[in-house]
Amino acid sequence: FERDSNILLGRYNLDRIRHLPEAVDLIQSMLSFDPQQRPLCTEVLRHPFFWSDEKKLEFLQEVSDRVEFEKPDSPLRKALESQAARIVGKAWNRIIDPSLVDNLGKYRKYQYDSIR
Repeated sequence: FERDSNILLGRYNLDRIRHLPEAVDLIQSMLSFDPQQRPLCTEVLRHPFFWSDEKKLEFLQEVSDRVEFEKPDSPLRKALESQAARIVGKAWNRIIDPSLVDNLGKYRKYQYDSIR
């Protein structure tokens, strides 16, 4: 009963899975007080939490390619960049393997505080 009550009151703690942002997103949506806001089973199964590593990488590559060709003043690019600090921090090159950063630099020029 306490668990159900906590869910109804929106009292839940997802701290143990904060390192899994896809899981947090999925579970928060599933615990929505409003049943209309909860995902359908088919939507849950298509959620990025259940994607293979290959599908996640493919998605990131496609997004990267799409954003690369957006004009700097496009609404999409502005929306993404407005969240850059929250998403990638101050310098995303500091949190990935240095050999990957070196390899990436062969193909494009990057601003490490940018989504693009």
